This record gives sequence, C-alpha cells and structure tokens, in this order.
Amino acid sequence: MFNHQKDKPDMKHIVTYLSVWIVLVCGCSLLVSCSTIGRYGLNTAAPAAPQMVDHVMQMNNLKLAREGLPGIIVLISSLLEFTPDNLDLLTVAAMSYTAYGLIVEDEDPEYASELYLSGKEYGLRALKTNPLFAKEIEGKGLNMIAAAKYLDKKYAPALFWTGMSWASWIFLHFDEASAPLGLPTIFAFMNRCEVLDEAYFFGGVHLFYLAYNAVMPSFAGGGGKKVDAEFEKVLSFSNGEFMLPYVYYAKFYSKPQGMKNKFHDHLNRVITSKTSDKSLNLVNEVARAKAKRLLAKEQDYFLYED
Repeated sequence: MFNHQKDKPDMKHIVTYLSVWIVLVCGCSLLVSCSTIGRYGLNTAAPAAPQMVDHVMQMNNLKLAREGLPGIIVLISSLLEFTPDNLDLLTVAAMSYTAYGLIVEDEDPEYASELYLSGKEYGLRALKTNPLFAKEIEGKGLNMIAAAKYLDKKYAPALFWTGMSWASWIFLHFDEASAPLGLPTIFAFMNRCEVLDEAYFFGGVHLFYLAYNAVMPSFAGGGGKKVDAEFEKVLSFSNGEFMLPYVYYAKFYSKPQGMKNKFHDHLNRVITSKTSDKSLNLVNEVARAKAKRLLAKEQDYFLYED
C-alpha cells in the first residue's frame, strides 16, 4: 500500500512483525519514563508499520486477513498513544480502518460506518501534522479545501485514505440529507492527491472519481461519460488487474442504471480474474467476495433484460 513490494508474504514474516510490535507496545509504558530510550523504541517501531501492512495486503487469504487486521489496528492505536503525531502511523491507521471497513461493510454496514469514521479521524490527524495545514484550519478558520494546497507529496497517502474512508461512510449513508455535505472536501483532497501522486494505490483517486460521478446526476457534474472515462483511467495504472473498479462500476452505476449485461459481465470478470501483481492480492480478494455477493442478488436487482 505504501511501497508495492513483490516479496511473497508468509506467516513467518507476519508473526515476526507482530511479535516485535507486541514487545514494543508492552514495553512502551516502561520506556516512556526514560525519554531517550522511549523515543528510540517508538522510532524503531514506526517504520515497520507500512511494511507489516504491505505484507498483509499481499495475502490472498481473505479470512486470515479479516482475522488479522483488528490486531494490527489495536497495535497501531497503542503505539499512537505514545507518538500521537507520527505521520506514518496515523496514515497506516487510516488505511487499516478503511480496509477493514471495506471487508465487513456488506455483512455489517453499521460496524463498517464506525470503522470508516475512525479512519477519517486518523487521516485528518495525519494531515494536521503539517504545521501550515493545521495552522490555517485551526488558527485562521480556513476551510480544509483551501488548506489542502499546503500539503506536499509525503501527504499523498494520508490525503487518499482520509478521502476514501470519508467517502465510503458517505456512500453507506447517501440517503441521509447531510451525508453528501462532505463531498466537496473529499473531492479537494483527492484532487490534491492526484497532483502530488496520481499513481498512488493504483490510481485510486480515479476509483473515487468513478464512484462520485456514478452517484451524482449529470446536472450536478456526474454522468455516464465521466464514469466510463474514470473507469478506463483507473484501470490504466494496473494494466487492468485492479478489480475493485469493476465492482464499483457494477454497484454504483450499472445496477441503478438497469444495465444488467454490463453488471453481469463486470462481476464475472472479477470472479474469474488472475492477479500477477502480488500487492493486489488482498484487495482483489475483497473485490471477488463483493462480486459474488452482488451476483447472488442479480435477479432481485434486474426485473428485465437491458
């Protein structure tokens, strides 16, 4: 997710990381009284966070990842008690909460909503580690849309995961009148991420644009042509191997538009897909599970052929 590593993940790596983290977290309360040693221990643990999550994201066992992510979240949250302004840890926290929400949202949308809100809050904390951003929104009352310009490339992951967690919450609550009010801020965050690092997470900003244009009517700037353009754009960053865009297209556009054939074809493609890029393993397993769930309800969604 941070660095798309190619090494094959295995349980030895994951257990090693978890063991180191458990020792560090349990020892933090003792080390904190000795500031120099405490800082050394925490600074040693923090860089391991992205690597550990990258290994998890290369797993192709969705059940195992689902059982392991809560433990990672607890560990990261514990470390953040002692180093609350660590950009890497805050970003990993935002990403982990969002990823876990994406895994559970179909079975437990209420729990997923809580996870997404937590991801959003960690993401905003990550962005506020930029002094100019924090000063402008807290000191001068400047809104986050205008303040996003102060964020440089190292904040691109935090921008993306803040926006993705926030947007995922909105999509679960889109029928609530106040829910879409956050979309302009999310759009600004994604725009800034696109400027700084458009390729991050396989062009993930365009995954958001796809969903955004699918749920927004044409008179509000959305519509089919933009959906298709963003669909093609996001796929271009992974040679078509990133499967979540197919699921988003089916869920947010084909289904409400009554496009049964495209709905069916896209989801079947996800289910039968093969992945050569190991960093796509877990996210594509999530996409595959979502595709199977959507296809199982195909007859309920479409009364007539398109």
